[in-house]
Amino acid sequence: MPPSLIKPYLVVTSTVSGTVDTTTVTAVDDAVTRFNTAVTAPMIDAGAGTVTIPAESFFDDAGDPVPTGSLPVVSAGGYVNVYVIGMLQQGALTTTSPTTVVIASADIVPGTPVILEFHSYDGTTSTSTSVPSLIVNSTITS
Repeated sequence: MPPSLIKPYLVVTSTVSGTVDTTTVTAVDDAVTRFNTAVTAPMIDAGAGTVTIPAESFFDDAGDPVPTGSLPVVSAGGYVNVYVIGMLQQGALTTTSPTTVVIASADIVPGTPVILEFHSYDGTTSTSTSVPSLIVNSTITS
């Protein structure tokens, strides 16, 4: 009979016990940018029931005019609040883009103040640190 390889047969049973302590630190960065303007007659389209405000009609918090096409884009997880005569408006009434703000309302008259408040959380960070305290007991049987 030719020789053959002899292989051991082992059963290993392991038990893991202990804890893993995890600490998470989150820094929320709510970057707010505000713009304001007053509606003029050419912005109002009574037939369409809208007010279209060009970006260059707005001023920032420092009083500087917004360059054409430079309004912020609402970032993922961010939002924009629109105030007309200081009253917060329903989100579905307004569409913003870098070039215009369109408000779906024919009730706005010339001279009405409009304020935009963009909130961005792009700078938010979160880090987690885990410290394991685990014990592994193994039993080998043949």
